[in-house]
Amino acid sequence: MQFKQITADEFMKFEAHHPQGTFYQTSYQAEVLSERGSSTGYVGVTDDSGALIAGAMYSQRKLRVGYLFEVTSGPLMDYDNKPLVHFFADQMTAYCKSKKGLLLRWLPNLFIKEYGDEGQLLSEANQSAVPNLEAADFSYTPVTPVGNDGHFSKVSLGYQFVKPLTDLTEETLHQSYRKPVKSALKKAPAYGVKLRQIGYDELDKFQKYTTATADRRGFKDKPLDYYQKCYKAFGDNIKFIFAELNLPDFIQEQKDTILKIQENIAKEEAALIDYPDSKSHKTKKAQFEKQVAPHEKHIQIAKDLRAKYGDIAVPAGAMFVIQPQEIAYAFSFTNEDFKIFLAPYVIQNHMLTEGVKQHITNYNFYGVTGTFDGKDGVLRFKQGFSGSTFETIGVFERPVRPFMYKCVTGLQHLLGRA
Repeated sequence: MQFKQITADEFMKFEAHHPQGTFYQTSYQAEVLSERGSSTGYVGVTDDSGALIAGAMYSQRKLRVGYLFEVTSGPLMDYDNKPLVHFFADQMTAYCKSKKGLLLRWLPNLFIKEYGDEGQLLSEANQSAVPNLEAADFSYTPVTPVGNDGHFSKVSLGYQFVKPLTDLTEETLHQSYRKPVKSALKKAPAYGVKLRQIGYDELDKFQKYTTATADRRGFKDKPLDYYQKCYKAFGDNIKFIFAELNLPDFIQEQKDTILKIQENIAKEEAALIDYPDSKSHKTKKAQFEKQVAPHEKHIQIAKDLRAKYGDIAVPAGAMFVIQPQEIAYAFSFTNEDFKIFLAPYVIQNHMLTEGVKQHITNYNFYGVTGTFDGKDGVLRFKQGFSGSTFETIGVFERPVRPFMYKCVTGLQHLLGRA
């Protein structure tokens, strides 16, 4: 085996066909990180024939002393292969040392546990990865469920909700949804929500909406320049979607529907003149009369929303990154004032359908808390589309210069106590 620096093109050809491939491990993500001030690079291991059998895109960040070398969602390799894991770890540590590294951190893109809706353990996988990495002198920090403060880890990949797409067609995809989602998608067309892929010049609006959602949920949003750099770097592999609602059109459609209902009521009233004791016509008339109130309510809601938001409103939106291995539901926003219009369901169904059409392996809804006490509304929403919660393997760290690292962390501990 040989460890070496590799080119972005070499790495991308490897990543595109690797089962652990993810947008975090791409030259596009490296470009985003570089544009935002981090140094990046590519390293890999080849076998005796010269074929690449392991690879990583890393970022390099300045610490107070030395540098942190981090591989997010990687390296991409066979973690069951203990000699390969040990070799890659030793060689990358030496490589980082030559570049004044202090700490090497790996966050492999591996799932180790799969959970059902109620938190029941369904399966385990990659069980040799942790001992093999620990044998390669890494310290291990497993993921933990999100605490009561609702704050997700800034380091680990945590818990993710994933729906496999491999064996689905468009028809069976919709059949696979749970009852609440099926019901929402059946109602949604009547509300008139339309989807539109936005361009670069509208990313400021996207970020304004995501920030409002982040503030409401108590977490920090990405800055505008992050979304702009992602848009430029990922190109056709990224989609920013707006769910839009034309409120004047919606109001008119509701009025037109009421007129049709009133015509039906008039027909039943006319029939009752000729057949005053007809139970059938009385029942139909009563049923039609009950249908008017919901539409009147929707008209008033829409008028209030129009006064607040204008003619064209954006109830929801999301950013998706498309890879051969998965569609990643990366960032999103929702406006709770438009909850009845069911826009998030329309967005998810559209992108899931795209995933099936493009024969993509998985649809990754990404972050959930890892708790199953019924309080995680985001998890409940995602579960409606059917899938499983997966626990990622966690964080592995190896000091590049052990004595210096011990001194630095010891000093930090003392200063922290002081």
